[in-house]
Amino acid sequence: MKQIYNQKMQVLTAKIQTTFPERARIFGEEAGQSLLLQPNNGMSEEELIQSALEIGVKVYPISPYYLEGQNPKTPTLILGFGQLTRNEMTDAINRLYIKWYT
Repeated sequence: MKQIYNQKMQVLTAKIQTTFPERARIFGEEAGQSLLLQPNNGMSEEELIQSALEIGVKVYPISPYYLEGQNPKTPTLILGFGQLTRNEMTDAINRLYIKWYT
């Protein structure tokens, strides 16, 4: 299973890097079945989450895990992918790009 999740992580990070070049930061790739994404588009965490839901993509806030008063200027989201196929992951990234940047 670890090999499968590693392969999925590679597919997802490559797709994000080619779709969001210089418009988003990714980190936490060693986490397993999720990673962190910081979109750089001026939207708030809530706007990012709501707009993703509008296109059928669920992303999660990381703000509940911050210490009080420690929220960064750029919202950070959790992208989980454990149950998604490669096609579902790449489709979701394409839809997020269109929604968030066009």
